[in-house]
Amino acid sequence: FMTKLGCNPALSNITKEIFRVLKPGGIFALSCEALERVERLSPEAQPEYALQETRRFAHSLSYIKRICCEESSFELLKLQRNVTLRRQKGKAVKGHLFCFFKPS
Repeated sequence: FMTKLGCNPALSNITKEIFRVLKPGGIFALSCEALERVERLSPEAQPEYALQETRRFAHSLSYIKRICCEESSFELLKLQRNVTLRRQKGKAVKGHLFCFFKPS
């Protein structure tokens, strides 16, 4: 079950559906562009996602963990932070790689 998630910043419904159709013991992988912290905002006021210059959405780590683990009941198996997801116009686009597990 694969989908391009970049078109929808609110991923909760998508991750819940993936959890529903995935067999117990199944693995779900997700990559997202890294959302940089806004210095002038307090931790509580930080955005969960934002549209970037790349015309793709970036998501905070806490948002992805919340919608996948708390709202969709996945378990986080592995997280790689600040990896180069791709190169765009000669620049590295940084993001995070997640691997989630559906418990039995």
